[in-house]
Amino acid sequence: MTGPKISVVIPVYNAEKTLAACVDSVLAQSYRNLQIVLSDDGSADGSLVLCKRYAEKDGRVVVIAGENRGVSAARNRGLALCEGEFFTFVDSDDALLPTAYEKMLSAAIEQSLDLVFCKVCRVSGGRAEYRAKGRHKQDVLLGLNVSDACNDSMEGGIWSALYRASAFGDLRFDERLRFGEDVIYFMDCFARRPRAMLLGDFLYRYTVTDFAEKYYSEDFSEQCRLLCAACKERLLSAGEPECAAAECFHQYYKAAFALAADKQRLSARRAWLDAFAAENNRRAGMRAYLKLTLRGQPFLYRAEKRLSAWLLHGKHFALFRCLLRLRRRPEKKGERA
Repeated sequence: MTGPKISVVIPVYNAEKTLAACVDSVLAQSYRNLQIVLSDDGSADGSLVLCKRYAEKDGRVVVIAGENRGVSAARNRGLALCEGEFFTFVDSDDALLPTAYEKMLSAAIEQSLDLVFCKVCRVSGGRAEYRAKGRHKQDVLLGLNVSDACNDSMEGGIWSALYRASAFGDLRFDERLRFGEDVIYFMDCFARRPRAMLLGDFLYRYTVTDFAEKYYSEDFSEQCRLLCAACKERLLSAGEPECAAAECFHQYYKAAFALAADKQRLSARRAWLDAFAAENNRRAGMRAYLKLTLRGQPFLYRAEKRLSAWLLHGKHFALFRCLLRLRRRPEKKGERA
């Protein structure tokens, strides 16, 4: 199949062990008119050398390298080099099914779409899980609101979508964010009211990582606050104040959840946490949070999260810490298995 060029941006950071499988899955696509941009983010292993080898073997591969500034900066560097009429993203530890881009591009052209999503197979511990979230039906055009980017209703992430460059080519990622940058990017996309579709095919293989291990660092709570401000600004601009209040509480919840896991950190940052809550009217935010859950927008979609939100609201941190331990117990059993 010949047609418009698709630019594929792959951010790379110390990915020597997984990069080959990722890039090979892109090179093996049945749709051949690709530009593959490998954007190295200051890797300290052999990732950059491997990237250059791919560029020597296949003329479709372009390599750009920069200092370590995070995944958002790496994607932005890659976007600056994109030549295609369409573009997409792949994470360096993930992979694609061979017909992914052929099917997504066919849908985009036939339906005059700006944005095409596919379903995502999640891979954890060598086990693949094919389970759709179920909110959106197969092959239905989506009426996307800005809040759809943050309410956990999307099938995958920015990497499970194909974007039309004329609609989104000028957008960039917020380089201040270490996580949640995909939420902000989607918000900016959805604010343009794109014509979008979810395909019924599982075409992207996503490797599940330990979020706590990856993100619960010393500045995690500050990152929550930064993400809160970015989400709030966009939701209020889109005329969705209820969702803005709910998302502010969501970010407060995550910050409190991380701090409550460490008694000393919680004690040291309790005043900061209370200021975060007061700044965003925690009481109103929690009500909106739970209200949207009951409407089927799963800001809080598990019973223990709803209970823990109530405990946070009442400042019952001893009970909250007990609940936190109970939530983590099944995860540890899974790890031993």
